[in-house]
Amino acid sequence: TINLHRTMLLLLAALCVISLQDVRGIESSERFKPQLTFMGDIYLEKQPLKNLPIIRKKEKGAPMPVTLTITPEQLSTPGGVQNINVNWYNSKTGGSSDWIAIYSPANASDTEYLDYFHSDGQTNGTYQVRVWNMRDSYQVRYFAENGKTDYVLEGVSNIATVNTKQPLQGHISLTENSPSEMQIRWVSSLIKSPQVKIGTTSGTYTTSFDAMYYTYDTSYMCGGSASIISPTQFRDPGYIYTALAKSL
Repeated sequence: TINLHRTMLLLLAALCVISLQDVRGIESSERFKPQLTFMGDIYLEKQPLKNLPIIRKKEKGAPMPVTLTITPEQLSTPGGVQNINVNWYNSKTGGSSDWIAIYSPANASDTEYLDYFHSDGQTNGTYQVRVWNMRDSYQVRYFAENGKTDYVLEGVSNIATVNTKQPLQGHISLTENSPSEMQIRWVSSLIKSPQVKIGTTSGTYTTSFDAMYYTYDTSYMCGGSASIISPTQFRDPGYIYTALAKSL
């Protein structure tokens, strides 16, 4: 447990250094590698949004001109990642500056989008987006430019959900007692009485091992944006589980 805690602190210290280096890179006109968005686009090649406020003009419950859907609605995220389809239909003429933003969690504020893409003035269309299992839901929203003064919300999608208990980032490593012992790690939401079960045949598990778990919060971070809890800053990292498979 002490070694795990020490490793975690070293990792967080490295993240702090990387974070500071990123800030310096933003201030500089030079970048050493392309900066990617959530959807994998390169920032410098992405059509930027104007510096306009985002507003909601429609009364709550009133129909919106744009119909938005995410398919599938229940995500299986094999390997922790999955492509979703964002489908839209605009009952009026769309503008070339209209854009669709992706949110996680689904109740994030309008300004806390993870990424966006433009509809290019198309009345209807489908856009494929790669998303990750971050143990939270997804939603997309449609915005239209209003007289070059603001962006108005014109459509809200259904909510796509993930399996928060899905084991992710699995890792198997040797220990000082190998080959008779190995360490197994993974990340998921909080699970009661976590265990690893092993066997020589898939689906038939004859031995089980209890797992320890821990997590971290903003108190471990080095300040700045890393300590701001929000969809676009510090997110819940889940729980890191460790099990020792012995007497192998």
